[in-house]
Amino acid sequence: MNILLSIDQSTQCTKVVFIDEQLNVLHLDSLPHEQKCEKPGWYEHDPMEILNNLYKLMNNGFCVLKKKYTDFVIKGIGITNQRETVIIWDKDTGKPLYNGIVWLDTRTEKLVTEFSEKYNNEIIHKKTGTGFNTYFSAFKILWLIKKNEFIKKKIEDGTAAIGNINTWLVYNLTKGNLYTDVTNASRTLLMNINTLQYDEELCKMFGINNLNVLPKILNNIDDYGVVKCDELSDYANIPITSCIGDQQSACIGQAIFGEGEAKCTYGTGVFLLINTGHKLVHSSCGLISTVCYKLSNGNEANYALEGSIGTAGSGVSWLLKNKLLSDTKEANEIMENCKDTGGVVFVPAFSGLYAPRWRSDARANIFGMTFNTESKHIVRSLLEGIVFQLNEIVYSLLCDIGIEMLPLLRCDGGMTINNAFMQFNADILNTNIEVSKHAEVTALGAGVLAGLGVKVWKDLDTVKDLIRSKQLSF
Repeated sequence: MNILLSIDQSTQCTKVVFIDEQLNVLHLDSLPHEQKCEKPGWYEHDPMEILNNLYKLMNNGFCVLKKKYTDFVIKGIGITNQRETVIIWDKDTGKPLYNGIVWLDTRTEKLVTEFSEKYNNEIIHKKTGTGFNTYFSAFKILWLIKKNEFIKKKIEDGTAAIGNINTWLVYNLTKGNLYTDVTNASRTLLMNINTLQYDEELCKMFGINNLNVLPKILNNIDDYGVVKCDELSDYANIPITSCIGDQQSACIGQAIFGEGEAKCTYGTGVFLLINTGHKLVHSSCGLISTVCYKLSNGNEANYALEGSIGTAGSGVSWLLKNKLLSDTKEANEIMENCKDTGGVVFVPAFSGLYAPRWRSDARANIFGMTFNTESKHIVRSLLEGIVFQLNEIVYSLLCDIGIEMLPLLRCDGGMTINNAFMQFNADILNTNIEVSKHAEVTALGAGVLAGLGVKVWKDLDTVKDLIRSKQLSF
């Protein structure tokens, strides 16, 4: 039996998913990591905790497979990850020099303001597809350089390594390969989206004069090296054949291969992407231009327009933390049975407003409460607030693409199990929605690319029917 391992390192947890050639999940396991929020707007992860969780999950997974199956081969490994989150570590010791600063983090607001006043954001957008916002990696890197003299020196002398989470995992699994992929690189504000290479002028702008500290940019299917670390002896010499950012991986997992096809993932945040084919479309309505995927050197890059919302599943976690919900199933019941919000409006901008407004200084607000307001009204209003933000993104998308409506939106992620919530999405967005039957669409995408990398499947079209074998429509 040929098996592929997909590693999905997300904002909330690390997950391993083992799949076969028919895309059946043979084993799945996950471990959460601590969300460090020591100051308002600060959001950090411990890189070593994430790495140790991965080792534990991989070793436990191998033991489970040995008990289930007498004969199997793990052909390849794919990695997908939370994007924009930055880790800087020492090349000599391999140890992190600081916690990972997470994509949600807003500590760099002042730097963003300074850059917006000093440089032309429109020129930056044309170069990178992105713009000046706390969301993107470069500002987190510059903050660390400005705040930590030791890190600054290590970067200057080339003995530090800078990467997103995928680079950190590859580096440790292979014992030293410093690689990233084109989709993650497109989220850094350091890569020119037209050339798919680092822009030296941008790198210097953000305090990186020595480009040797940055990972080499590879395709999404490529030779990332083989597993060499002592902690994973059962995986020795298994090749890592794919890396891809989580939202782009969900595009693969939804078979968003054609120009004009769109998907929306409801995870920690909400992320809507539409494939624009080989055409790089620059948004005039507040969306991001990003790389959707680039399979190999023989393929052109596929681009996408993306709209992001910072708060979705994390907003539900806030409701649970503050005992407005007893469990996530209760949110389903409230959407089914509580027919309105009682006049309550919830703007869930806990970490600012992302597309299309890009206001990192915005904060969550609840309006319209009376003595008749109950917890169920607050819960429903938060869920509705997510959809209303998504509706703004869809409107921006329609304006940029020049179409009247989105004919179909393929959806995935934890919140899609709430049927009433998904029906509300379909009603407000005025589009047909199909929810994937695959519970782990993001992990599935990286697994598919890993399989293509070791010739388990011939091409994307070969696996398209497997991916779309069943959908739930709204």
